[in-house]
Amino acid sequence: MEQNLQLSPPWNQYYSSIKALFDEDPDLLIGDLVESEDGGYEFDIASGNAIKLAALQRLIKNVVQFGNVDLVINFVYEDDGKDYSSAIAKAAFDGNPHVRAIATHLQPVTQEPDYAAVIFQKEVIQFYNDDISDYYSHCSTLAADIANLVVNRDLNDVKNIHFSTYVPLSKDND
Repeated sequence: MEQNLQLSPPWNQYYSSIKALFDEDPDLLIGDLVESEDGGYEFDIASGNAIKLAALQRLIKNVVQFGNVDLVINFVYEDDGKDYSSAIAKAAFDGNPHVRAIATHLQPVTQEPDYAAVIFQKEVIQFYNDDISDYYSHCSTLAADIANLVVNRDLNDVKNIHFSTYVPLSKDND
């Protein structure tokens, strides 16, 4: 009896390994392995969990080469409607000496996170900025103002992160 045995190409094994490791995760959807237009192969890893997807993008190469064949892994964010602003704010600002606290506001009924507030220390940050309105060419501003200037507000989860400066309620609580 003659059997038709063939070895799978290495990109199939790599895809099968990813699928075996992550396919049962309810936050992830591993797409099918398909041939791409350039002769390589690709598949998607989709998730509505922005934090998990960002972590996987750091852990897994998005292009793996097997000789002259590229295997491309596309990381696809599918908005699941959940708010990850608190986790993003904590990951980005935790440990920063300019930050006094990171607070999470909860929705009254569901107790789900609604938005995050990064509360900066009560201090002025100065840096050289070629500012002709300042005698020493410095920019003097609050950390909250800098954060509002540089943070990308186009991302859904980032829209729910607010920046504030700590204000003591009394002179003793400073």
